Amino acid sequence: MLKATPVFKILIAVITITTTASLSYFTGRNHGRYWSLHHEKGDGLSDLTNFNKLLQAKQINPQQKTEKKMPSVFKQPTQYIGLDFDQKVPPCSCPLDSDTWKFDCGLYDPQISFDLAPFHGFNFTAPFFDTAFDMNTANLPPTYHFSIKDKVITMKGRQPYSAYHQQMLNMFDTANKMIGLPNVEFVMHLWDHTKVPRQDPVPTFTGTCKTTSSNDILLPYSYTWNKELDVEWHDKNCPKFSERTDKLFWRGGCTGPTIGFYKHVKPFYLRNRISLLSDQHPDLLDAGLTSDCTEGEPKIQSRSFVGEKDFCKYKYLLLLDGNTVSGRSQNLFRSGSVIFKPESPFYEHYYVGLKPYVHYIPVKEHLQDLVEQVRWANNNPDKVNEIAHNAKEFAKNHLNRKSVSCYIWRLLTRYAEQMAFTPRLLDPL
Repeated sequence: MLKATPVFKILIAVITITTTASLSYFTGRNHGRYWSLHHEKGDGLSDLTNFNKLLQAKQINPQQKTEKKMPSVFKQPTQYIGLDFDQKVPPCSCPLDSDTWKFDCGLYDPQISFDLAPFHGFNFTAPFFDTAFDMNTANLPPTYHFSIKDKVITMKGRQPYSAYHQQMLNMFDTANKMIGLPNVEFVMHLWDHTKVPRQDPVPTFTGTCKTTSSNDILLPYSYTWNKELDVEWHDKNCPKFSERTDKLFWRGGCTGPTIGFYKHVKPFYLRNRISLLSDQHPDLLDAGLTSDCTEGEPKIQSRSFVGEKDFCKYKYLLLLDGNTVSGRSQNLFRSGSVIFKPESPFYEHYYVGLKPYVHYIPVKEHLQDLVEQVRWANNNPDKVNEIAHNAKEFAKNHLNRKSVSCYIWRLLTRYAEQMAFTPRLLDPL
C-alpha cells in the first residue's frame, strides 16, 4: 500500500488542480464554447434553452403529444450553442411589405445573426475584401467580388464560373430592381460545398447551402431561381392529393460520392441505398437512380426517367441530398405532396422555418426508418393531408421571389452596417 507522504499529497493536489483547470477551459464561458451544451447560466437555464426561447418555440414542444415523436431533422437552430443572440437587431420592415403579404423578419433574423456573429464588433475595410477575394478558403478562392453602389451592381470574377452563374446574376438583378439593395461589397462562391472552416473569420457568401461547421454566409440557393414551378403551377397541373399514388417517389442521378470512391464505397451512398429499398418494398416505394453507376456490387437496377413536373402524381416525395442539398427542394415543398426529409448537416436559408410533422415527415440520416415512416403515413391519412397543406402554404408565403428578395435585402442591409468605406465600382455586369 502506497504511503501518503507529503510529496505524494502535493502530487495529487497538482493533478487535481490541472484536471479542473482543463475541464474549465473546455466548458467555460470564454473558451471552447461549442462544448458548453450543458453549461448552466446564472439563471439556471442552458444556452440551448435560452436560444430556443428566443426562437419562440419554433420546433415542436417535446412535452406536446403527437402521433409520432421524432427529433427535428433540421437541427441548425439547436446547434447555435454558445452564441450571443441577445444583441440588438435593427427593426425590420421590408420595402415589399403590403396589407396582404409581409416578410417574416422574426423567422429569418436568427439565421442572419448566426451567419454574421463571427464578424461582430469590427468594421470591414476595402483591403479586407481584397484579401478575402484573393485568399484560399478550403483550397479554392472565392469566385466573385460584388459591389453595389447607388443601386448599380458591379463585379469582378474568377473563371470558370459555376453552371448556375447566370441564375445568380439574375437573382441579384431582380432583387435590386424590386427593392433597391444597399450600398455594400462582398465576396462569394457558388460551390456545392461550404468553403470557410469554422475557425476562419473570412466573410464569404455562399449561394448554395451551409452547415454549422462553416463560416460561410448563407444566401438563397441561386440554382433554384430560374427553375421555379410555383404553387399556382402545381394547382393547375397536379391531381388532388386524395387522387395521388400512395407511394414514396424519388428519381435522381449519381451525385454524392467522391469520384475516387466510386467502385467499392458508392453502393453505401444514400442514392444507391434508396434504390435497394425500393427493390425490397415495391408496394411502398417507387424510387431509384436513372442510370446504373455503382461499378460494383450490389448491382443497382436503373429506373426510367421521370420529369420533375410529374413528381406530384405521388403523395409522398423524398428530398434526398446529392453532393449537398437537392436543387429541387423548393419545388417539392410547392408540390402539395408530403415531403420525407432525412436528417442532414446541410441546410438552405428557409429551413429554419420548417417543423417536423408540421411541414415534413422526418427520416433518419441513413434511411433506417424510411419504410416504417411510409407505413405510418399510410395509416394516418388525415395527418399527412394536413402536412401536405402546411408545406404548400409555407412555400406560398416563403418560397417566392418577394420573400427571397427581402431575405437578400435584409442580409445585405445588416452586413453593410459593418462597412467602414464607400463601395467601389468594379466591372459592369
